[in-house]
Amino acid sequence: MPATIFSTRYNNVAKTLHWLIALLIITMLALGWTMENVDKGNPYRFQMFQLHKSIGITILLLSLMRLTWRLMHRAPPLPETMPAWEKFAARATHVLFYVFMIGMPLTGWAIVSSSPLNLPTYLFGYIHWPDLPVLPELANKREVSHVFGAIHGWGAYILAALLVLHVGAAVKHHWINRDDVLIRMLPGPVVCLFEKLRGDKMKKKPASLILAALLLFLSLGGTAQANDWEVDYTKSFIGFTGIQGGEGFSGVFSSFKVKIDFDPDNPAKGSISATIDINSASTNDKQRDAMLPLAEWFNTVKFPEATFTCDDIVRTGPDSFIATGMLSIKGLSHTVKLPFTLKPDGDHWLAQGTVRLIRTDYHIGEGQWANESMVRTAVDVTIQIAAKTKT
Repeated sequence: MPATIFSTRYNNVAKTLHWLIALLIITMLALGWTMENVDKGNPYRFQMFQLHKSIGITILLLSLMRLTWRLMHRAPPLPETMPAWEKFAARATHVLFYVFMIGMPLTGWAIVSSSPLNLPTYLFGYIHWPDLPVLPELANKREVSHVFGAIHGWGAYILAALLVLHVGAAVKHHWINRDDVLIRMLPGPVVCLFEKLRGDKMKKKPASLILAALLLFLSLGGTAQANDWEVDYTKSFIGFTGIQGGEGFSGVFSSFKVKIDFDPDNPAKGSISATIDINSASTNDKQRDAMLPLAEWFNTVKFPEATFTCDDIVRTGPDSFIATGMLSIKGLSHTVKLPFTLKPDGDHWLAQGTVRLIRTDYHIGEGQWANESMVRTAVDVTIQIAAKTKT
């Protein structure tokens, strides 16, 4: 039988796991709701999903560690003054926390494993995490993924409610019941502070403290920024031209999203962001197009999207500007200066510009393809964005 430890307070291992997991759960809830509210064209949305998956697996591993530790170490007893129903509620809440701390990452893992997109998971961009067995081979993966998605979504609301209930109960015990339920889980240096805060002056204000804690938690959800321009994608394109074997070729990215917050009369306060689906690249050459997704070129399995973010726009003429931003491809980022013109075109404004990129700066075309004689390293990227301001 494993040795058990009994004391009036939790040990340092339990405290560390408790607060680390709590912080990660709050981060996950805030990140999850932010992801759902961020426009699909936001260049950071894909990175949010990757971070969400990484933190979720981390919570799963830490929760399994905490459960193992809990089974080997007895928890401190609840105060004798607590009513029986309250003790039952406390224990039930703790059991539910374990269910959701383990169940939520598992359902998220199942969503990814059954997703028709077949995107690999790299924890924090480095450690490859496998899919769950069976799910990737299902014929009805899309339907299965939707079911797990619904369970995951409702689970987030229940977990948030449990968290608010848990925090509210801890505050109640500390400032109303004035027992040591909260203190026994606090780190040593914080205990004295909380005991001082629990003075007579604070005794009459527990409701305001609970409300403040609730408002602080709810404020973590985040909101998406407003989009001041509507893009007409039927009149917009992102194209590229290059030279292979001495012959020129051209191509387009048929799928991309652009978000614009820009006042031509005040460009310094503007911002532009774009997300490009690299898998949508096409040059009307079957052999060349088959090579573009490979690891030597765009490696779309690991890096399915490219992003451009810019909050530095300056006017260079009556209708000309330069947007300086960060272009990220294959996990590599470089500063890019994109000159463009902005002119009226019917009921839209038309932004047009061309920038020359060095593909090897982004490890596009590696190995034998890095040779200038095979494919020219300079590639010209042309953009045309038709948009109008929202009314």
